[in-house]
Amino acid sequence: MKAPILFSLFLATASAHTAFAACGPGDFVTHDESQVSIRIDGRGYTPACLKVKAGATVTIDASRNHPLQGVENPEGPANPFRRGSEATAPETQRLNEVGRYDYFCTRHGDANGGGMAGTILVE
Repeated sequence: MKAPILFSLFLATASAHTAFAACGPGDFVTHDESQVSIRIDGRGYTPACLKVKAGATVTIDASRNHPLQGVENPEGPANPFRRGSEATAPETQRLNEVGRYDYFCTRHGDANGGGMAGTILVE
């Protein structure tokens, strides 16, 4: 009986760390610029997986057809793209804290990284 319980605990732990599936380790585009834009590209973002230095200012495109929402980050810095209502205009934030910031289009993606979603890694 111990094996199924341990396996269930492993799955719960693994899914907590990989819940946002939009970007894998090899998907990230590194930008050294202090200002970076993430553009809407059809039903996706370009680049969807972005790596920047702390202090970079990042703008994510949003519109009425592609409303933006950030994903809560319980294990890291607060996500400034997460707000009570979705953004329907481009959203710009200066990301000073090292961490991971996930985001998605509320019409074409989801908070688990499915569909139109992406991640910003700040180092």
